[in-house]
Amino acid sequence: MLGNKYSGQFRDNRPNGFGKFKKVTGDRYVGRTVDGLAEGVGTLSTADGEVYKGHWEKDYRHGNGVCFYQNGAVYSGGWWRGRWSGTGIYVSSEGIRYMGGVAKGQQHGKGKLLFENGDVFDGHFFHGVAQGSGATKGIYRFHESGNLYIGDWVNNKRHGKGSYMFLGGSRFSGYFVDDHVEGRGTMSYSNGNEYKGEFLKAEKHGEGVYRWGNGSVFEGHFEHGVIQGFGRITYATGHKYEGQWENNKKHGYGTFTYRNGDIYEGDWRSDRRHGRGTFTWSPNQPQQESYEGMWDDERRNGRGIYRYANGTIYDGDWNEGKRDGMGTFSWPNGDFYSGQFVDEMQHGFGSFHCAATGDTYEGEWVRNVREGHGKIVYSSGKCFEGTFHEGRRHGSGAMTYKNGNSFHGIWKLDDKQGGGRYVLHVGGTEEDPDRSQETLNVRVFGY
Repeated sequence: MLGNKYSGQFRDNRPNGFGKFKKVTGDRYVGRTVDGLAEGVGTLSTADGEVYKGHWEKDYRHGNGVCFYQNGAVYSGGWWRGRWSGTGIYVSSEGIRYMGGVAKGQQHGKGKLLFENGDVFDGHFFHGVAQGSGATKGIYRFHESGNLYIGDWVNNKRHGKGSYMFLGGSRFSGYFVDDHVEGRGTMSYSNGNEYKGEFLKAEKHGEGVYRWGNGSVFEGHFEHGVIQGFGRITYATGHKYEGQWENNKKHGYGTFTYRNGDIYEGDWRSDRRHGRGTFTWSPNQPQQESYEGMWDDERRNGRGIYRYANGTIYDGDWNEGKRDGMGTFSWPNGDFYSGQFVDEMQHGFGSFHCAATGDTYEGEWVRNVREGHGKIVYSSGKCFEGTFHEGRRHGSGAMTYKNGNSFHGIWKLDDKQGGGRYVLHVGGTEEDPDRSQETLNVRVFGY
């Protein structure tokens, strides 16, 4: 090339042997030449700061040589027609070291990468990127965590089938996509737990089975690492649940079957019975009892029906697990109470009907006992209205008989006391036949 300068040995008026080239590009070559071309051992210093020391053939870097790049990187190894070839060692400007096969100027074949942070990749490369599967799978050791990956690689990323081992003993075996756990796989935890199923970006996602070391097993749906949607679990204790989940907790509609056979079927909120549901104790047994109604934080709260083993039924309000508010209590013999309850007991205003006698009491109650003002309508047609104490007529009251006559007086422990006042009803007269009745007050002084 015109403008190039050469000083050294000649033969037949051409550079042959040892010499020095100074090219118009600014590059400088010192070494052996044949017919004006670099051949043998020589050193090239380029204008942009690159330096090559090694073997040449027909002006190409060819054979073994070392190249110091302008950015600080260094390559030492085989060359073929100006490009890396064979095996070599490359240290990047960031301090990443590669040792292994090279071809056409790129990492190619079996090789090892040592990263500046201490991580190590040992595997196969294809045209400059980590790539391999099966027999050519790669191994990546994480220096800081001590974790290890063994498996398939595509384009410098974990992709395909592989295993990831944690220093603490946990292990994942399955599929990776674009450097993340994705698809089907098995995660075995160091504490004995295990998950088999679908993953998305390293999180449990899709259908799967989770087994705890204590023997509990969940089978169902996961979203972004947590139990979400429909699933069923069998606890190590023998309890079972099947239904809806949210954020690893029973949430929505589901059925919980206890080890002893008890069953709750209904709504849940954050792992607790909440909403509408039915709890059945000892189902299909003589001692079976059930509650159907509203729940609040595991307790009966709101409207609900409780059917007791002895045949009694309560239908009404509940508060913090107790009968409280308005309700109806019925007995298998036909008796029933309808009215107010407080703390599990008939308390306040209510009516009680006795099936055996046909009598009905309507009035005030205190802790399951008639107390205060009330009225009894007897099946015979008479009616008492007055004061009650400890379940019996006690104090002032009036007894009205079927014929309309009445007695007003004092009762003590269900018995009339002393005098009182009778009110007698008589029919109309000849002078005024339309008068349906007259009253006659008769005061009685003792008896």
